[in-house]
Amino acid sequence: MSIYKRWSDFFFSKAGPFNLSFTRLIFYLFLAQYTYFQDQFSKYWASLPGELWHPVAPMSFFSAPPLSVTQYIILFNTFIVFCLLSSIGLFTRISTLSCALTGTMIYSFRVSFLEGSHDNLTTVVFLWIFAFSQCGESLSLDSFFLKKRGAKENIKRLKQKVGEGVFNWPIKLMMIVFCSVYVSAAFSKLYNGGLEWIWGDTVKNYFIFSHYKTDLDRLGLSLGLGLKLSQFPLLCKVSGLLTLVVELGTILALFNTNAKRVFITAMFVWHIMFFFTSSNGFINMTILFFCWPDWKGLFDKWNLFRTKVYSF
Repeated sequence: MSIYKRWSDFFFSKAGPFNLSFTRLIFYLFLAQYTYFQDQFSKYWASLPGELWHPVAPMSFFSAPPLSVTQYIILFNTFIVFCLLSSIGLFTRISTLSCALTGTMIYSFRVSFLEGSHDNLTTVVFLWIFAFSQCGESLSLDSFFLKKRGAKENIKRLKQKVGEGVFNWPIKLMMIVFCSVYVSAAFSKLYNGGLEWIWGDTVKNYFIFSHYKTDLDRLGLSLGLGLKLSQFPLLCKVSGLLTLVVELGTILALFNTNAKRVFITAMFVWHIMFFFTSSNGFINMTILFFCWPDWKGLFDKWNLFRTKVYSF
């Protein structure tokens, strides 16, 4: 089989619009919720002195912080509104593009004050993938109004798009971005720390440091799981080894269903454990997992949702 054929089958194989649209619905809904409740204090970055301003693109066009606190709050709330519009699929193309633009501005503004991490950047990349996809063709108000005007024409149009693979490549691209984050994290650990990252006291010290840094959720602090685990050095070393194995193994999930079940599930469990033992800083990355399940297959299997109209 030629490389082009493999490439085409991977990205543009036939797929209905349900999986992409359901991923859109829950991704933007959870992103709006997380942003509102977890990032609402980020508005105070706009009140910092200009000496702390180290701009990155696209904020690098400005020699000083371009937004006041009030302007940032407006931008922040506008982003949440566009997230909700994208979730329900109203003016989907405009909403998703506007969400990507405002999200990029918010992220680059915060990073220009040296606050932010790759977890936020990955979310921004997902926003742009949605913006260039046709994710509003199902489970959206746009598709509802379109079907009202002509159901037969709509089905015919969707069947043509399914044959072109337009609903498959966004999901596949999200999976690749997802895997690249964790594989690069594993290589970074090995490059900077070597095997000492596993067999040293790295994980043990991180458990202790995270607890006293109060970077944990209140429930995590009250449980004190990080401190308790740090008392078992061998368990900490095994935890470090498993972390690297799972991070590197995510790449296999792109090509094998069983590997996807094992490594993606393990990575999700790792995030939950990390939330309770080390930090709540990466809990926002759990929304990236929404691109992995076969939502249509699950709904059909559990008979929870009528997706038959999109089974072609």
